[in-house]
Order: sequence, then structure tokens, then C-alpha cells
Amino acid sequence: MTAQISDSVLYLGEEYSLTGVKGEGLFDPKQFGLELVRMHTACYRGFIAAYTVTDGRLQMERLHINPAAEEVDIAALPTIYGGRPAGGECGFFYHDAPDAVPFTGGMLIGRDFLAELYVHMGYHPAWKFREVHELVFTEGRLTEQRDVSAAMEKYRQERETTELKPNVLQTHPDIYKDWIRSTFSLDYFNVPGEDLG
Repeated sequence: MTAQISDSVLYLGEEYSLTGVKGEGLFDPKQFGLELVRMHTACYRGFIAAYTVTDGRLQMERLHINPAAEEVDIAALPTIYGGRPAGGECGFFYHDAPDAVPFTGGMLIGRDFLAELYVHMGYHPAWKFREVHELVFTEGRLTEQRDVSAAMEKYRQERETTELKPNVLQTHPDIYKDWIRSTFSLDYFNVPGEDLG
């Protein structure tokens, strides 16, 4: 197992990591009839997405996919958010898709990662970033936004270092397995019982 490459979101001219999702409508390969396989150990799910918020609209700036079939006819690949693919090394790429991504729900995006909290496993949750924003969308339209960095700082301050970065050798096997599963989840806060509302 290894740390995974996060999707990204370009917001107000800055690039953020997508750290949590609650809702429906972001890219899902099954929705487009795609069967994807891992690109490498840092991308088990077979795709990496880069979204952008432009004029209050969520769009797909870039999408890298790795289809399961060894030989793929590029003409047979689906149109995704109005965009067509181009071939490349290790998979196919979609760039600057013109249609809005029809996401309805909330997402947490973070930047300025706290290196001392790095764990070589799964995705990094929002509380591992100094700057975190919550963005709420309705059918791809940004309807709410708020800076929740202080809530993430409070979460870190209220916990012991061992809770934020478990010691593998001292952790009970069942607890460790649950922790591994949680690191591969993009659950909204990726923190059991935490509510920013």
C-alpha cells in the first residue's frame, strides 16, 4: 500500500487537493461505462481528475484514465463532460471539457500540507492541511463556500499525535485495518464523528 495521488481543484487561482466529498455527480468511471485499472501503486483506482471552479461553475480541467483493456480504440471511448480523449503514455487524457460537472453536494479542498503528518498510505484527509475550504454545489453551480481552516486546526489541537499519526507497531491489528480502510476513503471529513456544521 502507498499514498495515493489526490484529485485537485483549482479555486480562486490556487490549486488544492480534493480531501473529502459528500454528494453525487463527480467523475465516476462506471457512469461512463469504463473499466479502469491501476496506473501504478499511487493510483489504484485508475484515474486522476483535475477540476476547476470557473465563474462559479465546476468543470473538468483534466482527466487521466487507464482503461483495463490492453488495446483501446480511442474512437470508442466516451465523451466526458463534452470532451473527447487524446492518447498518451499510460492511458488517455481529456482536457478542458466544456460542460459543467453535475456535482451536487459538498467537497473539502486543502492546501499547504503539514509534512509532519504524512503517512505513506491512502489519501490525506482535510485536517492534514493548513488551509481548508468547504465548497457546496448544486448541479455543478457553486452555491456556498467557507473557510474551515480553523476547525481543522482545532481538531489537530484536541488530539494526541498518536491519534493523528498512528504507530503501526503499537496499534491493535483490527484498529489498524480500520485505519487503513479509512485512509482510502474520501468520506467528507474522513474523521469519525467530526462535524463542521
